Amino acid sequence: MINTPQGRPDIDINETRPKLEFFLPPKDGAHYNFAICLKETGEMIGIGGCHQLRSIFGWPAMGYMFRKDAWGKGYATEFTKGWLDMWCKLPREEAEVEVDQRSFSEGDEQPLEIMTAFTSADNLASQNVLAKSGFERFLDWEDADLRNPDSQITLVAYRYFPSKHLAN
Repeated sequence: MINTPQGRPDIDINETRPKLEFFLPPKDGAHYNFAICLKETGEMIGIGGCHQLRSIFGWPAMGYMFRKDAWGKGYATEFTKGWLDMWCKLPREEAEVEVDQRSFSEGDEQPLEIMTAFTSADNLASQNVLAKSGFERFLDWEDADLRNPDSQITLVAYRYFPSKHLAN
């Protein structure tokens, strides 16, 4: 929870319950999230996927969160690459979506779809995971740090073009 806007684990089940309801039936159809478990033991080490079909940029956003003892072992990169492969294979249908123009380069052909991800500028490990997984950095911005209302935080946005990777 260190790198989340909350910056800490929930205090108790009463704080957790409303957050979990967001992912449970009947609301679970609006997400594409997974528990991340070790193949050998089945032990849960994290969660990840798309919990925002419409992020601040208008496009879907993906993310992940791992237990601290699982950091630095390549699990985030393995999950992200595997999850993106599954995401790209999902059926598509045409939809009109209002998106932030900063999410694609001016003069470029507008992409049919972008997957976004964002992290804090000081979270270099996640930035490396995103870059190794095919995301490209497209925007840095300052925002209120929800962990400390009197300060600002630099956030970094990344984008992934599913259509580029489907063609490969």
